[in-house]
Amino acid sequence: MKIKLAQLNPVVGDIEGNVKRLKEVVSNTEPNLDLLIFSELFLTGYPPRDLLLKSWFIKKVEAAIDELKEFTENLDFGILLGSPVPTKKDIGRGLYNSALLFYKGKLIFQQNKSLKKIGFLMQ
Repeated sequence: MKIKLAQLNPVVGDIEGNVKRLKEVVSNTEPNLDLLIFSELFLTGYPPRDLLLKSWFIKKVEAAIDELKEFTENLDFGILLGSPVPTKKDIGRGLYNSALLFYKGKLIFQQNKSLKKIGFLMQ
């Protein structure tokens, strides 16, 4: 399996610019790649802080996720990146910090970050 890590510094709040940078990296990718990995919260930049409280910002994130689905339709490799994703539940701020895996025009996997308490560390 051939994996490439895209070590970029996404701009906080610049969703469109971060997507543009992702597309630039994809256009310069060598053949035979299987997976291209971007950082945690790549779409929004890190840390997005109060922007996560703005519904217009979350709508831009969701639009970018849809754009990435469409963008990956003709790619022969997967793209893994981090993004906030609405929980559809009333938990905390209503967002997950998620790793999203795109392949062939689909979001094929979503792993939500979680805090697991380990008994012996919590004593």
